[in-house]
Amino acid sequence: MSASSIVQVLRTPELLEQILLCLLDDLHPLREREDPRSVRTDYNASVLKHLLSLRRVNTTFNVLVASSLQLRRSLYLCPAVSRTRGWHCAGLTGATLDAPILNPVVQTTFPSYQFRFWHLSLEASGNKYCALMIITRDDIHQYCRRASSVKGKLLPKMQLSIPPMPGMEAVIWEERDETKDYVGRTTELEDCVIRPTDGKGLTVDELHDRVGEMFEKHKDVAAIKLTTL
Repeated sequence: MSASSIVQVLRTPELLEQILLCLLDDLHPLREREDPRSVRTDYNASVLKHLLSLRRVNTTFNVLVASSLQLRRSLYLCPAVSRTRGWHCAGLTGATLDAPILNPVVQTTFPSYQFRFWHLSLEASGNKYCALMIITRDDIHQYCRRASSVKGKLLPKMQLSIPPMPGMEAVIWEERDETKDYVGRTTELEDCVIRPTDGKGLTVDELHDRVGEMFEKHKDVAAIKLTTL
C-alpha cells in the first residue's frame, strides 16, 4: 500500500475506527475478580492509555475517539451494557452472570485506593458482586493534579466499571481506640450514598466530587471506605 493510500485510509473515519478497535484485541482476558496489582491489569491499562493518547495525533483521531460509540464504551467514556456481566450475580433470565470489569486505568492511576473486588459470600453480599476502594483526605488533594495530566484529561469522565457502577456507599475508614470516648468526633457520614447524577453509571469525577464534599463537611475524618451498592 502506498503512502498516499495509507493517508487516505487514516482520513476515512469508518476505516480508522476499525483500525483503532483492533488495538483493543491486545487486551488480556482477566481472571474472575482479578487482583488490581496483576500484570494483566497493568498491561490492559497501558493499552487503553495508548489508545487515549492517539487523540493527540490530529483532529481526525481526536474527533473519532470522542464520537465513536464503540470506542467510547471500550474506553469507559460512556456506560457499556453487558449481556454476560452484571453487578447482580443472576440476570433477568436466572442465568449466572460474570463479575463486572473494573476500569484498569483507574486502578493503576490511583493504586493507593486499592480499587478491587471484595470477595464476600453470596449470602453476605445479597447475591451481588461487591467492589471497594479507600480514599484519604490527601488523595483528594492529589486528584486534580492527576486528572489534569496529559494522559488523564479524559479520566474524570471515565466510568468506574463495565457494566456501569450503580453507586457506592461511604463509611469512615480509620482505626480508633474503642476504649476512649471521642467527644465531638464524627461517627457517621452524612449523605453517605453516592449515585450517578444521570442514572447511567458512576464516573471518576462524580465520585471524587462527592467524597471531597464529605471530607469538607467532616474535618476530622482522615479516610473513607466506599463499597458498591
